[in-house]
Amino acid sequence: MNGVLMKNETINSLKPAPVVFCSYAHETLEHNAWVKSLGEKLRADGVDLLLDVFHLGLGDDLMLFMENISESNRVILVCTPTYATKANTGKGGVGYERSVITSELAKKIDTNKFVCILRSGDADKSIPIFAKSKLFVDFRDELKFQDSYDELLSDLHDANTNREPVLGPNRFEVSNEKESASTSATSNGFTIQRVKYSTDLLDKAEIILQARNRMEWKKLLLETRKNFVNNICTWRSTAEARNPSDYTREEIFESGVDICEPMLKLSISAAYSELPEFQNQIEFIDDLRNIEGWQVYGCTLLISMPDALAYIYHHLLGSMLIESDQHLRAVELLTCTFTERRYQETVPLWQESQMMGWVDFLDGNCITSWKYMTSIFIKRTWLDRFFLSQKQFIEGYRAYCALASVIELASTLGSSQSIQQHPVQSHAVPTTFLHPIDQNGADYSRVLSKAIPAIDILETIALRSKTTVAAIHDAWNDWYLSCVRRLGEYHYGSLSRKLSRTAAPSLPHITTR
Repeated sequence: MNGVLMKNETINSLKPAPVVFCSYAHETLEHNAWVKSLGEKLRADGVDLLLDVFHLGLGDDLMLFMENISESNRVILVCTPTYATKANTGKGGVGYERSVITSELAKKIDTNKFVCILRSGDADKSIPIFAKSKLFVDFRDELKFQDSYDELLSDLHDANTNREPVLGPNRFEVSNEKESASTSATSNGFTIQRVKYSTDLLDKAEIILQARNRMEWKKLLLETRKNFVNNICTWRSTAEARNPSDYTREEIFESGVDICEPMLKLSISAAYSELPEFQNQIEFIDDLRNIEGWQVYGCTLLISMPDALAYIYHHLLGSMLIESDQHLRAVELLTCTFTERRYQETVPLWQESQMMGWVDFLDGNCITSWKYMTSIFIKRTWLDRFFLSQKQFIEGYRAYCALASVIELASTLGSSQSIQQHPVQSHAVPTTFLHPIDQNGADYSRVLSKAIPAIDILETIALRSKTTVAAIHDAWNDWYLSCVRRLGEYHYGSLSRKLSRTAAPSLPHITTR
């Protein structure tokens, strides 16, 4: 076969016949015959159906034939448990077709190009993951075959009789003035140019990641980064031009986070996938902190916004890594090095105050930052894609911060400092993670076991900090009491006194292997 098949015209019709590709799994002789019979019936009813048994002979290129998926008007997926298994695992011809289909979905996720027909099995087990959200035509009952066939045929010919009626005018409208269409949106009084995605960005990211389509991912990431840079710079200009009394600090801060949200969604989705080729989250922190064209002079508050966004991002990312059992990646994140703003020193992430809680835009106060992060799940509802509940998110957040504190302990030991003489004020990591979620919230023992669930995590921390697990254990009680005293300085005196009377929760111990 040479190239893509040519489209035909329906007999006795000037309207081109819809070109429809049929994707199915070769299973039993009965199933294959059923698919062939359906194809013959559709072709007789004016559908230019592309089915392998109609077009391929010995020596023809099967992969080339499958490329017709991209050129077809519609694609029928004959769904069975076997078809779903092959598509989900990428096996055989169905697996190759899956890669072509997911690439098409990534281009336009809300397309109706793909039509699922359920031939056998339950929908959950027969429809591939990439098509779960699609409506399907049920062909399982042979007694109702004609009804199902008529539904399919009318849809392929775009002859659906249940079309939405035309929307009429409002008879009670007083004014005839119409607002002009706008390509911008407003967040807390700040105009933001929105990216016109065909559907929710998380859905688009999920399709691309599932297909492991690096090219589409790069395109989406580049487009999102460009819009972020343009919007955040416009946001700053708007904020600097306005009277400070016109807005609160919270309003301007939330509008800035709104602009960053698409970037947060993409990066956290990539990390959540655990696919190695999409793990560039540390570079993303640099993207946020070093925005192209960002001026380092002007309003001190506005200058600090990139660091505030990076603070939010890495804590959201770290919380997700903890909750998805990617603890070693969380350790890698906290120990990666960056240039500290004020003194231009290269320090690990956990050691930079702006990144760990003393954020200028959030009053420079770790309590304000902690309260903001523990409430962000309610403000950013898309986070429920990665966390079951607000409580689970907060536990992951607390565990990530606790992990940072243990890393600080190990680093202190690695630099030969004495824990007994360690000043309370010198904690780089805020000890707010000791505060429970609520009166009935998780205690610190549970948080610590979530932060360091196994000895290999502690061994990795010790190795990176040039100390030993034994040394960390020996210093742990004194470190814990130091953290408790620090909590008292954050105006949690009663809680600090209560915790000081309890034993330190246990770290994992080395066991005989």
